[in-house]
Amino acid sequence: MAAASVVMLTACAASREAEPASAPDPVVEIRRETIMVCPAEIAAEPPAMPEPDVSAVVEGNRAGLDYVAALASFARFLLDRLADAAKECP
Repeated sequence: MAAASVVMLTACAASREAEPASAPDPVVEIRRETIMVCPAEIAAEPPAMPEPDVSAVVEGNRAGLDYVAALASFARFLLDRLADAAKECP
């Protein structure tokens, strides 16, 4: 049996059948493009800061006034952040 296998392997190795033509490898092209856009909320002009009436009086205890001051500081921070973001818009 071993002799038959050797003969068969030799015959297979010696045969020159035409190999099937293979299709060319597909070409995959990847392109990336970054487009900067500015959301309308950032591009829009913020509303004007409210101005108190000349007769307005703000009174409260220390904790309440500190809270109002913190809100004003927070609002200023947000307006500054929006202004900085709008500068980066195309």
